[in-house]
Amino acid sequence: MKIVALIPMRAGSKRIPGKHVTPIGGFSPALRVLNAALGTMEIETVYVATNDPEVKTALEGKEKHFRYFPRSEKSATDTARTESLIGEFLQHVDCDIVVLLQATNPFTKAYHLKKALAQMEEQKADSVVSGVLMKRYFYAKLGHVMIEPENRDTLRRVGLANVRGLFVENGAFYIFRSSAFRMTGDILSGVVVGYEMGFESLIELDEPADWKLANSILSDPHYAITQ
Repeated sequence: MKIVALIPMRAGSKRIPGKHVTPIGGFSPALRVLNAALGTMEIETVYVATNDPEVKTALEGKEKHFRYFPRSEKSATDTARTESLIGEFLQHVDCDIVVLLQATNPFTKAYHLKKALAQMEEQKADSVVSGVLMKRYFYAKLGHVMIEPENRDTLRRVGLANVRGLFVENGAFYIFRSSAFRMTGDILSGVVVGYEMGFESLIELDEPADWKLANSILSDPHYAITQ
């Protein structure tokens, strides 16, 4: 099985300018996600798909360890779906499994990817999505103020320890078989399993407040030791 990693990093973030290259907890998100992929022995080749010259500057000196994938202008627009980039990628790169990593989640480590790939093999899955299991009482919102319980656990107030919970995507990474993507055009298809990460990984770098929260956690020496 040939496993490759694909890391998209598009230029021109409006809400957090330079978010891929600005240090957070001592390291840029670009470097963090690249090191996670490079530290996973199961991944044969790592590809970075970027149109951002600042990312290329931030990754100088590491080029011998990964390859750049020249994404098209069409797949690099603000409105382009990630699937358009993956379609381009699979037209040029032959592989069995793709590990798609998002630099906007700075909590991904190599051991996460290793465990997720092992989970995929054990479960004979077609796709893996990273996320967090949230044990809470969930309600559906009806109109502006009305709500109703999402499930019987909420209705019966069974105690959070007994709640099945909901698995929430954290946008850190997705793993899928290239053959399945070619057939469906979807990142997640067939047998899908969820890989659980820590609660802090729900923080994605989309807003300035996200940056402050993530930086506070990643700068904490106690957190660094536990990771």
